[in-house]
Amino acid sequence: MAVGPPQVADAEERWLSVNGIRTRYLFSACSSGSPGLPVLLVHGLLGFSYSWRQNIAALSSFADIYAPDLPGVGYSARSPGLDCSLSGLAEFLLAFAADLQLRNFDVVATSHGGALAMMAAAADAQAAGLSHRRIRRLVLVAPVNPWSAGRPWLTRMAAGRLGALCLRASYPLLARANGILLRRLYGDPARMQAEAARNYACAASLPGTARHLSRIMKCWHRDIRLLAESLPAIRAIPTLLIWGTRDRAVLPSSAAPLARSFDHVQVTMIPEAGHLPYEETPGAFNDAVKHFLTAPTIA
Repeated sequence: MAVGPPQVADAEERWLSVNGIRTRYLFSACSSGSPGLPVLLVHGLLGFSYSWRQNIAALSSFADIYAPDLPGVGYSARSPGLDCSLSGLAEFLLAFAADLQLRNFDVVATSHGGALAMMAAAADAQAAGLSHRRIRRLVLVAPVNPWSAGRPWLTRMAAGRLGALCLRASYPLLARANGILLRRLYGDPARMQAEAARNYACAASLPGTARHLSRIMKCWHRDIRLLAESLPAIRAIPTLLIWGTRDRAVLPSSAAPLARSFDHVQVTMIPEAGHLPYEETPGAFNDAVKHFLTAPTIA
């Protein structure tokens, strides 16, 4: 399988060493002519910066956009010494922002990346205090959360050696397997771009990916408990929750209890979309994010 980062329109590929890990990210400067608050785009568990290919241009109309490939996935380095817990990855994300000298920024994050963003915001608020926090607002897209349905047997299997071996053994079939998986994540599979499965599979087939994902799974249940304990620290952060009404991965029914964890929250349900509304219905998604992030800051 040919390996190479796919091109994303209106985005520049850049590299940065973060805590000694070579990190790839996409950057797009604000096109409005006036500086906007930087926005970090944080992908989900099996994604990378490519996941935001239909959003970067639209969001850079009002902000500088930074979309990293998190360590262990995409085209960033695989590091056997990386702390793969939510807390460890949150520390990495905050270090990424610090190395870019981003003093204040918003975060748009999805699925496992949404849980990571909440953990990072909690660490940021606890370290600096709410009035001096760097993360100003959150947009969480079907984020993994304490009320989302899980399958303990599946995470236990994926965390074990057998799960990693199965993933590595399936590398030659990844493009086909990813196509099947992606179709299940869409509300309407006909909306899926033909090349998407191949581009995701190329990144997933890089050595070290299976081991990295297995290490994340080992932390999963403990991470969810710690996330629940961290939510009070981010209660005052203005937050937008976005879900597709046909999401089968992180059920929309978990939006309501999660929303009660925030004082200033909006919930947007995108009709007929699945788990990836930023890919499946980018127009509606981009409009919702732009409206929220360009509105006057509440807190």
